Amino acid sequence: MPKKVSLREYLLMLLVLMLMALAYGYHNSLGYGPYSHHNFRQSDCLAYTLNYYQGNVPFLEPELLWIGSSGHSRVVSEFPLLYYVVAQLWKVFGMHPFIYRLLVLIIVFYGLLSLYRLLRELLGDSFWAGSAVVLLFTSKILVYYGNNFLTDAPALALALAAAWQYYRYALLGRRSGLYLSMAMFLLAGLLKVSALLLFLCIGAVVAWKAVVRPANTRDIRALIPFALVLVLTFMWYSYARIYSRDNAGMFLQGILPAWELDRWALKARLISFYQQILPSFLNLSALYLLVFLLLYNVLNFRKAKPFLLAINILGIAGSLVFLLLFFQVFDVHDYYMTNLLVMIPVTLATTLDIVRRHHPALLELGWLKAIVVVALLLLTFGTASVNRLKYDDRDLLARASFFTDPRSQDFYTWFHWNYSIGLQGLEGADPWLSELGVTRDDLVVSLPDAGINNSLYLMQRRGFTDFGYNDLAEGARMERFIAGGARFLVVNDTSIYSSRPWLQPYLQDKAGSRGHVAVFRLRSSARDTVPSVQ
Repeated sequence: MPKKVSLREYLLMLLVLMLMALAYGYHNSLGYGPYSHHNFRQSDCLAYTLNYYQGNVPFLEPELLWIGSSGHSRVVSEFPLLYYVVAQLWKVFGMHPFIYRLLVLIIVFYGLLSLYRLLRELLGDSFWAGSAVVLLFTSKILVYYGNNFLTDAPALALALAAAWQYYRYALLGRRSGLYLSMAMFLLAGLLKVSALLLFLCIGAVVAWKAVVRPANTRDIRALIPFALVLVLTFMWYSYARIYSRDNAGMFLQGILPAWELDRWALKARLISFYQQILPSFLNLSALYLLVFLLLYNVLNFRKAKPFLLAINILGIAGSLVFLLLFFQVFDVHDYYMTNLLVMIPVTLATTLDIVRRHHPALLELGWLKAIVVVALLLLTFGTASVNRLKYDDRDLLARASFFTDPRSQDFYTWFHWNYSIGLQGLEGADPWLSELGVTRDDLVVSLPDAGINNSLYLMQRRGFTDFGYNDLAEGARMERFIAGGARFLVVNDTSIYSSRPWLQPYLQDKAGSRGHVAVFRLRSSARDTVPSVQ
């Protein structure tokens, strides 16, 4: 029987996580809207939420704010439950990004605490269980998206919670653990299909046991809920593909494999993957240590628990397959790696279990624990400096740290400045736009904005941006927008007047301005001849 985890241990682990969150600047970033790294993808999530909040959109018919060439905004990829729940909370407490970020953080903390309980009961040691959780929470990817708007981090957290529930079932035979585990894995996979990595590994082991031991009806019966998770997940993503067919291509619903890249593109991806993506996944020194521990596990396969070792090897193999299938995105899209983080505690659990059973005195060495504590403090400090820089380049910890390289500091200094002279002018613009006569039912053209929903979300308006419509020249694109029902042009950076001379005919009827934001009424003969798509 596993040793019960006391409430005191839970609270201590929670306190450690909260102190880490404080170091990461969560008390400041919780109040931000879509901002910093991948703010365009954050805005997509918030656009869905805003439509659920304001538009009474049916749950299974989510919409963005950007209008596609099909004339509507209907497109979806992940299951929209998180967006819908946040929208309902907004209806009660008001529209605050803080609520969204806090809910995601609560889910992530729940997953980390579930992982702690699993490791604590598996290893029988609170220090090493806690150290594994802390190491995971030093991942820059998890820290940045752990209180953000994307569904990747909540999906990972649910997979970790599902693993704990499955452990309850496997060890104690409690079928409630099996059902709760499958429900959590299902929800994790619906939020982000890559979160099923651990589920697939466990399912493969269970299926193998059912084949080699057909007389064990428990393993055979356990396959039924596994199969149900796969069927329901397949049904959702099939529905999402059909639902999004008019706006196909906006969100990835296939693969982008490495073998489709030419020689030079592959080399560029490899460089960015090693220099940008991997350090965000985990500190490279810690990552090298994990590789060593993985080799240790394999070489000591006779000492390892077969189930843990099988999950470890299958999970690493599955991670490599995932990387090959989606390698084209690893120029900047670090969030694709989030759910591969599950292999960190799996590898550590396998190693620590071997050492616990065969070299228990090693885990009691005071100097070894001291080294681990110092290393984790350094990793936390490094992650904190990088995460704080993403929100404020003037942050003293970010500027003083040797963990933030000059290129990153220069980039985020530029990013914060560029945002301040552009999209920041649209924050809180909803009442002002309404005063100018731009209602929430009016479609707008928002420039400049290379994203899909960045500026549209900030304004709480539907319409068009620089994204898409690449088959049309710039002037023709504007006419298409007007023909599609656009009534106003919103310019968040008036310096584009000189760089986009084709805009001049549309700058004749000014409705108002505020700072570097200007609003113009759009007029075109096309409005009288082409029906609106609203």
